[in-house]
Amino acid sequence: DLQWADKTSLQLITEVVINLGNFKRICRRCLFVGMYRSNEVDDDHPFAIQQSLLQMSQDVNTTEIGLSSLSRPDIDEILMVELKLPRRIVADLSDSVHKKTSGHALYVVELLNSLLNDALLTYSPQKCQYDWDMDRIDFIRTSDNVAEFIALNLSSLTPESHYVLQILSCFGIQTDINLLKVLEKFQEGMVSSVKEFLDRGILDQAGPILMFTHDLILQTVNEGMPLNRRRLLHLRIGEYIGTVANADVSTGNLVKSDIDISEQIFYAGNLEASSLITLACDQIDFAGVDYVIDDRKKIIFSKLNLSAGQKMANESNYSAALYYLVKGISFLIENPWQRERQLCTSLYTGAIMAAFAMGRSDIVTKYADVLIEHEQFEDTLEIQIIVLRSLRISGAISECVSRGFGVLRQVNIDIPTSPTDEMGRNAMAETDRIALKHNMDGIANLCKRASDYSVHNIFKIIDAFYDIFSVTGSPIFPLLTCELVKYSFQNRVYQESAAAFAMYGMLKIAIESDYEAAKMWADASRAVIKYYQGTEKAKVTETRAAVYLLSSIDIWFVPLRDLAPKLMSCSEEAMAIGSIDHAISCMAQAWICSLYGGEQLSIISASSLQHLQLIARHSNFCVKWTMCDYILLAELTGKPEDYFSVLEDSISSLDDIEAEAISSHNYIILVHIHQINLVRSFWKGDYVSAEEHSHKATMVPNYKFATMASILDVFFGCLVHFQLYRELGGDDRLKEAIKKLEKMERWSRASPHVFAGKFLLLKAEYLASINENHAAEESYIQSISSSRDHGNVHELALAYELLGKYYSAHGSETYCKHCFKQAHVLYIQWGATMVAKRLEQYGLDLNSSLDTDLHIGSGPKHVRQRD
Repeated sequence: DLQWADKTSLQLITEVVINLGNFKRICRRCLFVGMYRSNEVDDDHPFAIQQSLLQMSQDVNTTEIGLSSLSRPDIDEILMVELKLPRRIVADLSDSVHKKTSGHALYVVELLNSLLNDALLTYSPQKCQYDWDMDRIDFIRTSDNVAEFIALNLSSLTPESHYVLQILSCFGIQTDINLLKVLEKFQEGMVSSVKEFLDRGILDQAGPILMFTHDLILQTVNEGMPLNRRRLLHLRIGEYIGTVANADVSTGNLVKSDIDISEQIFYAGNLEASSLITLACDQIDFAGVDYVIDDRKKIIFSKLNLSAGQKMANESNYSAALYYLVKGISFLIENPWQRERQLCTSLYTGAIMAAFAMGRSDIVTKYADVLIEHEQFEDTLEIQIIVLRSLRISGAISECVSRGFGVLRQVNIDIPTSPTDEMGRNAMAETDRIALKHNMDGIANLCKRASDYSVHNIFKIIDAFYDIFSVTGSPIFPLLTCELVKYSFQNRVYQESAAAFAMYGMLKIAIESDYEAAKMWADASRAVIKYYQGTEKAKVTETRAAVYLLSSIDIWFVPLRDLAPKLMSCSEEAMAIGSIDHAISCMAQAWICSLYGGEQLSIISASSLQHLQLIARHSNFCVKWTMCDYILLAELTGKPEDYFSVLEDSISSLDDIEAEAISSHNYIILVHIHQINLVRSFWKGDYVSAEEHSHKATMVPNYKFATMASILDVFFGCLVHFQLYRELGGDDRLKEAIKKLEKMERWSRASPHVFAGKFLLLKAEYLASINENHAAEESYIQSISSSRDHGNVHELALAYELLGKYYSAHGSETYCKHCFKQAHVLYIQWGATMVAKRLEQYGLDLNSSLDTDLHIGSGPKHVRQRD
């Protein structure tokens, strides 16, 4: 590599060699060998100058030996000698080695050694000879130094072959032999040149795919063209392919012909599998708008990119779709909204939808702002919905709310940004007055099948950021719900009204405790669903309404165990129509209903981790909301799972989720964590800790919207208060317990088959706390009877345990043992092995057989006599 030596070093070598030549005795015993690459040395190169001096010197004998590349027969001979195999067997290997090294001797040796080292060329004991895998060898990447060598020899190609290679380089590292056939009329010799390129090691072929053997070769070919010439070549190729793709050159739209290859797949271009229309756009876009002067052509190229973008969107390749649509926007002419409004609308709308599918709210907002600026307000509502949904999903909550309220103000719906609870109550009173003017039993008469899409879109706009206030428990939530209901009556009842009516029914329970009114609104919601069944997009609105009905109203009137399969069915329907948010929400709530409804815990636990992983993939909110329930399941069953593995590394405990919920004002999650911690502590028998968590839940703003949390707080919180009152006293504790007991009594009257057993158990605890022993025991027994009748094994076990504690406190050991044994058996039956194990603290032989002759009903007399 003397061609790389510096000038001074070369001069030193020349002086030393010439001086040695002056000493005849020494020079006969001195041989100097130098090597260089002739293709890197021209006449002005420093080495060429020093070489000339040596050749002209009379004291130095110089000999030049030109080392040519090894020929294919030379490599045959090498392999035949080294592997001891005949020519016919080594022929394929020899051909591949020659192509990959261009016959360069050093590279041949280097490649053969690498084949041995990588076990691609090995001795086979079965065949008693060397063997190799030609498929794997053919796909070995050409090494950098070989590629450099090949690239330096490209100048030996004919001008025609070199131009064909430049065309191929315009498509990147690989192209398709079928595409070359398409390009044959663009440049003659596209197909026939391939053999030469393969023989020279410039290209490799695998089926229809042709690849440059090294990116250095591609770079040399492509960058060997001046930039202007390269861009113009891209443009010419793109225009030609666009014509072949049956694109109407006058419009840029695709047209049909007798021979249509526009949908044929080619393994070339930016995509793994391209069509002619995307290949045409690739070439035009590589050239760029600066190389297109004619406005007519700019419009054509813009339309071509629109066609390519729409094609990619239809194939769910949203990244490619966005690329082509943005390129199409770049080709728009001056004042495009005046001259090409429809084209502009299509390009910007497509870009917004593709960006939304990719989760790029910044791009959605960027192009939506332009579109909204140039379109009528009514025509932008659907885009406004996409922007709001995109912002909400990306976590830009404040911007989402601000934009949403701004849109609503333009349709005269003005929501105060800092409302009070009193404003919410007043809004509900006004909504009730408006509703009274209509016959709620004949709600179907108010429905309207004619589609006023602007009204539909107002519903969807509110829906796009509605859940933000539901999750945070904001007082804005009731105001928005009231506005939706009022808007329904003012503009006729649309299919979207079903969800609004369902949520208003939930507010009637959460704020006014009016269960009859809630059922009336639920009936109205179902009547709307029934009326619009079978209409366009009815399934989407029906599913959303069903989510609210099941989780917010039916939960008060349907046993949790019966509600779980309904929620699961709703989840499956939502998944089938692509409503992923609702599907996952229903799935999570179905799982929770199964857990607290008394479902066999071993069944729930069997697939709990997979279930949580599915939720985590689709909903960051739902997975954090339900995490504490999964932790409770593990504690009840004594089967720990690494549930936190489904979350990001920054969250490894419930404390982390709680801290995040506090910082983001996510009160739904916060209340749920406190309430489930209350339940966890209760089942562990740690009533002091349970009471602390119950108190924390009541301190969370607007926690009354958390339906499941409210039920858990009243039931378990009340039990905790009564247990601690009997142990530690405290009038305030008793007052708080009585308040919750009264609430449970109202629930029991409204829905006895759901809450009767719970109420009777709380009532028994209250009577035991005020020493009404006869009534207390009767109430315990009634609770046991109710739980047994309704098949609530978990509540039945709890009732037996609490009755056992009651008998223990009154010295009735026989009845105490019987109740604890019953509780132990039922806890095991439920699957709560750790709760069953806790009963062992009472020092009883819980594994002995039950006394089947013992009649619990005789207990009151025993207690009265003792008192």
